[in-house]
This record gives sequence, C-alpha cells and structure tokens, in this order.
Amino acid sequence: MDNSNEYIKALLDKYWEGDTSLEEELQLHLYFNQSKVDPALKTFQPLFDYFKNEKGISIDLSDEVMSKINAVEQKVAPVAKPVTRIISLGWQRAVAIAASLLLVLTLGINIYQNQKSASTEMITMDTFQSPEQALEQTKAALLYLSNRMNKATDKATLSISKTAPLDLIN
Repeated sequence: MDNSNEYIKALLDKYWEGDTSLEEELQLHLYFNQSKVDPALKTFQPLFDYFKNEKGISIDLSDEVMSKINAVEQKVAPVAKPVTRIISLGWQRAVAIAASLLLVLTLGINIYQNQKSASTEMITMDTFQSPEQALEQTKAALLYLSNRMNKATDKATLSISKTAPLDLIN
C-alpha cells in the first residue's frame, strides 16, 4: 500500500468523483485513521474518523445485510388472502329499489303522454268561429286552385297548338 501524499490526493479526487473501489476506500480509511496524517490533508480526517470509532464493522457488509433480510423474510407470516364478501340485499332494500324504479318509469310515461296530447291539441284546434266562415274560406281556396289549374291548362294548350304544324311533316 502506497501512502504517499500524491497517491492519497489522487485517491481523494477519485473518492469525491465516486470512482473508487472498495479497496481504495479502505486505504483512505486506514490512512486517515492513523496518527501520522499529512497536515495538508488533516482537514479530511474527521470525515473518515467514524470508522475508527466503530468496532467490528467489516468491509463487506453485503453478507450480513442479506442474512438479516433473509431472517426477517422467514419470520414474516404468509399473507392471508382477503376474504371476498358477497353483498346481499335484504328483501326490504330490493323492494325499495323496485318501487323507486317503478315511480321513475311512471313519471316518465306520464310526462311523455302529456307532451304528446298537448301537441295533438294544437294540431286539431279550430281556426274558424262558425261553419259558414269555414265554408267561405274553403270556397275561396278551391277557386284559387281552379284558376291556377286553368292557367296551366291554357299554357299547355297553346304549346300543343304551336306543335300542330309538325304533325303534317310526319
């Protein structure tokens, strides 16, 4: 193990960058736990001093940690499956739900029929006060229709009469 100041400084640089191996970190801990430390590096000694106070800590803790984890896992009881509950509605609750649904359905049908009857009343509502007034209005409408049809018939007759000379050619 080389404990020269340059080597220790290089190890410290690697340590701060997080690139040291376990052996290199052990060298740093051993160097800073000795009594003879370079005065330029004395400021780093308290950082590594905690290993001096701890006794019996091995460098390779993974075996100890894994054995403790395995011991705890063996002590843990197997997880019980949750009990599934079947929700059963009492007959009173079922009747209450059925009654609520029946009420909603009845109200819906009633509203639908009221809207339907209101629209048919608007359609069938009389627009005339007396039958004579209705007869006069009907006669006026039929006369108007007749006049329009006569005009169309006159135009058709005129067009046909214009094509009469073409019949002579055939």
